[in-house]
Amino acid sequence: HASEMEPFGLVFSEAMMNGVPVVSTPTGAALDAIESGINGILVDERTDKGLADGVEKLLSMDRQAIGENGRITANDLFPFDVMWKGTIGLYERAIRREQ
Repeated sequence: HASEMEPFGLVFSEAMMNGVPVVSTPTGAALDAIESGINGILVDERTDKGLADGVEKLLSMDRQAIGENGRITANDLFPFDVMWKGTIGLYERAIRREQ
């Protein structure tokens, strides 16, 4: 997840929910959710080298444990029912504004 500015990126949270280890820049919810080296990897640089360094670091670690820690974190922070209600609420508000 190489975003420079994104308040809430679904890509990293969906990956974490599925136990996929993530590498991300420290933006928005990624900064709140990822403890670097525990449940994912945060990189300071939004460059190809910065991201590659993050992937290399991840490859040298216990990816299964990081993925499982990420899954637990994501399910605690982003439970499906809360995310679903938030998404549906957004569409409902947009529809009301159009009427």
